[in-house]
Amino acid sequence: MKRTGPRRLLRPITNAFTLIELLVVIAIIGILAALLLPVLGQARERGRIATCASNLRQIGIAVDMYAEDNTDTYPVGYLQKLGTDWVLLVGQYVGRNQTTYGTGIANPSKVFLCPSVKIPSGRTSRLHYSGHIALFGPQTFSASYISPVKRSRVVRASQVILVAEGNLGQPVGAAATEYDADATFGPPMLFPMQQYDGSKTDNDTPVSGIDAINYDPGNGNALQQLRWRHNNNTGGNFLFCDGHVEFLGINQVTARNLRYDP
Repeated sequence: MKRTGPRRLLRPITNAFTLIELLVVIAIIGILAALLLPVLGQARERGRIATCASNLRQIGIAVDMYAEDNTDTYPVGYLQKLGTDWVLLVGQYVGRNQTTYGTGIANPSKVFLCPSVKIPSGRTSRLHYSGHIALFGPQTFSASYISPVKRSRVVRASQVILVAEGNLGQPVGAAATEYDADATFGPPMLFPMQQYDGSKTDNDTPVSGIDAINYDPGNGNALQQLRWRHNNNTGGNFLFCDGHVEFLGINQVTARNLRYDP
């Protein structure tokens, strides 16, 4: 006869975490998230900066193609008589057919829109970049630009900014729902209104004061100014007359870059 001993009660095996283990895991996840989120945010910002720079390079190519088709002249910044501006004039070279405000399809290319711009609810945008008033308008800086400027007038092509990120609001004549940069940057800024003179001692002076306001008014006040909207409003992309694009901080843009060649 087989003898049997007392049965041993087996404890059920479970895979559940204890409360302490769960708290440790949650704490580790929180630490990793705190470490990774800033890195991911910086990566996204670098991507937006790269896209913005690509936009400006494409704009530079479009401006050059326009000039080659129009006796080596830059497009006018704003032509009141014909109801058009430089964006519409070069738009045909980036796949858009609208050449005046009242014709074609009002569908601006994303090339003219900076990905870092946060468009307010209920507003629309077609332009986030502004051209140099002395190059996209006549040297008289009249309200209605009618005299195109030849590219050959610029002798310091690698030093002079042609197109830059502009501050945003409601340009003169625009609908109240528009949230755009002015066609050109200029007054109230000072340096873009001045001729370059190599003998001046302040040519390498960084922009400051009225030339470096650096904010988006949202309305028609204080437009026509530069905007450093990247890296927490400390840097911006700039297209130079020779076609190259640079990312510059406020203290890196100087009078030399904004003064026009006489």
